[in-house]
Amino acid sequence: MPLLEPSPAAPCTAKSTKRWHAPLRALVSAQRAGPLWFHCLLAWPAGLLPSVALLGLAHVMAALLGLDAAAFQPPARVLSVGEFFSSVVFAPVVETLMLGGLLWLLSRLSPQPLFVAAMSGLLWGALHGTFGLLWFFGTAWTFYVLGCCYLAWRPQGWWKAFVAAALPHALINLTALSMRLLD
Repeated sequence: MPLLEPSPAAPCTAKSTKRWHAPLRALVSAQRAGPLWFHCLLAWPAGLLPSVALLGLAHVMAALLGLDAAAFQPPARVLSVGEFFSSVVFAPVVETLMLGGLLWLLSRLSPQPLFVAAMSGLLWGALHGTFGLLWFFGTAWTFYVLGCCYLAWRPQGWWKAFVAAALPHALINLTALSMRLLD
C-alpha cells in the first residue's frame, strides 16, 4: 500500500466533515445553504458568533492599548417593550429593505457577490459604529453574512431574499437583547 493512499476510514471522515462544512461555506459564499428555513437558522449563529468574537477581540485590543472600551460603547438604553419591538421587528425589516437597495447599488459596481457583501458589511459596520465605535466590530461580519444571505436568495425572488436576511437579523438582535437581560 503506497504511503499517500488514504486509510479506509478517511473517506467517511472526509465525507462527514464535508457535509458539515458545505452549508457554512455556501452561506458565507452567497450561495443557498439548503431550504430557506435551514439557511435562516444557519445564518443566525454564523452571523452572531464571529461577531461576538470580533467584539471581544476589539475589547481586548482596546485594553492592551490602554483605552477604556466603555468609552467606545453606545450609550446604554433601557430595555422596554419599545426597545424590543425596535430591535427585533423594526430594525430587521427596515434595515433589510435598505440592505437590498445597497446591495443592488453595489452590484452595479462589481458583479462579484462576495465583494458586494463585504463592502455592504463594512458600510453597515461603519454606520452602526457611529452609535458606538465598538459596534463596528459587532456588526460588520453580521451584515456580511446577511448580505450573502440576501444575494444567495435574490434569484429565487425578492421575498425569499428579504426573509433570508431579515429573519437571521431578528434572531441575532433577539439574542443580543436576551444577553443584556442576563447582565
